[in-house]
Amino acid sequence: MSELDDLGTRHKALLRELEDLKPKLHAAMRAGRHAGMTQRELMERSGYKTIQQVRSITGEANAATGRPAGV
Repeated sequence: MSELDDLGTRHKALLRELEDLKPKLHAAMRAGRHAGMTQRELMERSGYKTIQQVRSITGEANAATGRPAGV
């Protein structure tokens, strides 16, 4: 079980690190979008896998439905 414990501890630490990183990454993505980067560029450079994830982070997810963000 030592390997399981070691891997579990590492996994938990990485999840905590990711949670600390996300707000900074999301702010940088919003700034990039404001500066004219495409959603695809943001997806590729940020490591997110879908445009929909980028749209959600940049606040553009509801733009196609005509609903204001957050509704």
